[in-house]
Amino acid sequence: SDEGTWNGTIRLLNDIDMTGTDGFQRIGDPRYVFYGTFHGQGHTITGLKVTTTEADAPAAMFYAIAPGATVQHLHLRDANMQATGQLAMAGGIAYINHGTITGCTVHGTVEGGYATGIAYQNDSGGNITACGFKGTLTSSDNYTGGISLSNAGTITGCYALTEGGAMYRIANNSTNPNVTGTSPGCIGQGDTSYILT
Repeated sequence: SDEGTWNGTIRLLNDIDMTGTDGFQRIGDPRYVFYGTFHGQGHTITGLKVTTTEADAPAAMFYAIAPGATVQHLHLRDANMQATGQLAMAGGIAYINHGTITGCTVHGTVEGGYATGIAYQNDSGGNITACGFKGTLTSSDNYTGGISLSNAGTITGCYALTEGGAMYRIANNSTNPNVTGTSPGCIGQGDTSYILT
């Protein structure tokens, strides 16, 4: 496999039910990140489960979304992302986002030493727009972020809720925990301006 393998357009044509299916390998790894466009076209993947036990092996659908790459209009329902190795990091859509994640939702459970609803790290230049998480974030090290745990990019118009409807903090940056100023319209700690349902 080479970089070009990941530099195309993927369109999801139907809903997919993966309930009871184990062994899904996340898309990409440290050497081969995703450079293309993944267009969910509003479809739902149900029961996606990603489990990692190795050290520094994040659990997420994508390892990394490269600059210029896009994941859009994809919905994960009853998802289960679980990382148990050393430096266990878990995210619903991606481990690292350098590109664009837009119009995506995750409903389910994300568990690890560090757990986040959409992307563990939203890097400089990364954009997460109109996305949402609803479910359970479990962190053995007490580090959670509703949308991103570490945000150096832009998060706009997103929401993050527990199953009971309480709000998660959108991001958990030590220097800017509420990502104020970079996340207009987001629901975060202390902001109840609107809730997407």
